[in-house]
Amino acid sequence: MEKGELERLVKEFRASRRAARRERKKREAEAEDRDETVREDGGQDWKERLLGILLEMPPDRFEHLAGRLLREAGFTNTRVTGRSGDGGIDGLGVYRLSLVSFPVFFQCKRYRGAVEPVPSVTFVARWPAEATPGC
Repeated sequence: MEKGELERLVKEFRASRRAARRERKKREAEAEDRDETVREDGGQDWKERLLGILLEMPPDRFEHLAGRLLREAGFTNTRVTGRSGDGGIDGLGVYRLSLVSFPVFFQCKRYRGAVEPVPSVTFVARWPAEATPGC
C-alpha cells in the first residue's frame, strides 16, 4: 500500500468517525427535546410516577423488589426472609468482590420524608455475629 493511499484511508476513516459522532449528538439532542416536550405537556415526571408506585406497593412485594434489585446488581444467593419476628432483617444475599465474598443482610423501609437514625442503629445491633461489620 502506498503512502498516498494510506493517508486517504486515514482521512476517510476520521471523516466517518466525525460524521458518526455528529449523528449521535443529533439523536441525543432530539431525545432530550422529546423528553422536555412530554414534561411541558403536563405529563407527570417518571420519577414521581415511580415513587407513587413504590409507596403504594404492598410490603412483601416491596421486599421482593429489593431482593430482585440486589440480584440485578450482582448479588448471589439472594433470599427474601421478611416475616414476623425476623429481627428486622428482610433478606440476605452474598456479594462477591474479586476473591472475597460478603454476606449481606438487608432491611426494607419505605418512609415518606426523612428517615430517622434510630431504625438504622437498631438494625445494625440485630445483625448476626457472623455478619458484624469489621469482623
